[in-house]
Amino acid sequence: MNELLFRRSTIRPVTWPSDMEKMKYTFGKRHWRNPDSKYGYGDPMQLDKDVMDSIMKSRKRGNEIKEILVAEINKDPARQRETYELIIKSLIEIKTELKL
Repeated sequence: MNELLFRRSTIRPVTWPSDMEKMKYTFGKRHWRNPDSKYGYGDPMQLDKDVMDSIMKSRKRGNEIKEILVAEINKDPARQRETYELIIKSLIEIKTELKL
């Protein structure tokens, strides 16, 4: 066993309420449950499923945007470089306008 887990220096009594207010749940560990979360009492694998769904949705959206931009760039093969630069310029303007 790891001796660091059982050192007396790491064990201290919890006094109410000052120490309890500082204590927070540690997320990312399946065996620790946050009762305030929608994942607190449900399927322990649901969080992993939701994270994977979110990642897949983001990748799908990125691929859709990429297809749209590639189609726009390839409309006029003689002016691909100019179209690319216009798209970049437009994206920079949108970024500043929306303060992203």
